[in-house]
Amino acid sequence: MKKLLNGFLIFWFIMIFLPGCGGAEEKEETTAKIKVMYDSEGSFLTDYGELFMTKHPGIDFEVVSLSEQFASGKNPRQAFEAVLQQAPDIMMLDIDQFTKYAAEGYLYELSPLIHRDGFDLEGMAPAVIRLLNLSGGGKLYGLSPTFTSSVLYYNTDLFDKHGIPYPTNGMSWNDVLQLAQRFPDDGEGERRIYGLQLPAVSSPYYFAMGIGRTQGLDLIDPVNGKITAATSAWKDILHTVIAANSPKANIYRPKLPQGGNVSNLYRNDAFFNGRAAMVIRGIDMMNELKKAKDVHDIETPNWDIAMPPADPHDPDVNVDISVQRIFAINSKSPNVNEAWKLLKYIHSDEYAKVKSRSERLFLLTRTGYSSTMYGRNLDMLYNATPSSDASRNITDQLPASFIQPFIQLAGREIEAAVNSSKTAEAALQTIQDQGQMLWDNAKLEEKHQKTAVQQP
Repeated sequence: MKKLLNGFLIFWFIMIFLPGCGGAEEKEETTAKIKVMYDSEGSFLTDYGELFMTKHPGIDFEVVSLSEQFASGKNPRQAFEAVLQQAPDIMMLDIDQFTKYAAEGYLYELSPLIHRDGFDLEGMAPAVIRLLNLSGGGKLYGLSPTFTSSVLYYNTDLFDKHGIPYPTNGMSWNDVLQLAQRFPDDGEGERRIYGLQLPAVSSPYYFAMGIGRTQGLDLIDPVNGKITAATSAWKDILHTVIAANSPKANIYRPKLPQGGNVSNLYRNDAFFNGRAAMVIRGIDMMNELKKAKDVHDIETPNWDIAMPPADPHDPDVNVDISVQRIFAINSKSPNVNEAWKLLKYIHSDEYAKVKSRSERLFLLTRTGYSSTMYGRNLDMLYNATPSSDASRNITDQLPASFIQPFIQLAGREIEAAVNSSKTAEAALQTIQDQGQMLWDNAKLEEKHQKTAVQQP
């Protein structure tokens, strides 16, 4: 009996004092409930909550659902504002919201917490940290577990066959177009080879806006209320667009697909079937190429990637680096430490390892998991320099009645220049003059509407 009693006491001594046994670890957690802004409660628990609570059972969640607000008929802005009124501890933001709320003091600076806990920031994509710092005015107010970028895919088989050097990082749009013209254009029908494939929806207007974006240019200066089309920079861009629409450009513009199954969509894609030497698309196309080959038995070409076209005056900048979801802590949260524990977990090496088994649409910000996706070295994306304008979205600064008429005006004039019914200079001057009239009238209308609302 004495031996039995001694054994019993020794057992409980071990259970109480050994690390991880009994209830010791749970008592280390301060019981708390934190509010999290997310799409829905179910998606949050599936994505993060259930795994997190197994490690931190003392922390519970209340999910402030965006989807519930959408279901009640609110538009995105109204839904977001309704969620904000519920004072979530953790906010899920896009880059524009993040920039706005960081500047207005709504977000908690993370640097002291990172330093206090020795959080491994060095193991995260430098490009993403740079982007978040830029958007936070030089301070770090949030983190993002994933990011993406467009890339220039190229068919190495076609380049090798025709003895043409591969694309390189830092090429401008003019460089890419000149490279496309080096491929022969003497084939017919399905035997025709193209140097570059553009999206089906790439009208001359949107193509021009895309080139302008790589150079940090807009047709509109909303701060000063000026249309900025009649400049030498836009004239150069429009000449590039005109050249890209000439028969010599050797560019393939597919028609919009009219239904059909996935297999046929792959087979009809000029890059997938080996007829286009280059195409600019997102990271997710790597997975599509793999599926086309492995699942649909399509003989896709050998391929590699380079950085997307850049500003010729700043070729190291990648304007296409973007983040989808930024997690930040409300500066007025009473649960900063508990919220920080969740942020640390979402951006931890442990979670990235779990996520890497299923993530195919985006790159994981935590290094070591996506940087060699599909056998391609993606360090160029992880170490890229983001644009200082990456978080600048001028749409919210434009009068609502101005946007569509201006797009129609600019589209019509750019099309006229492409079709040679106007010179580039004349088209841009028309955009400048008539666009300014649209702007002035829209601002005047906006002023009248505000005055009417304020009157009793």
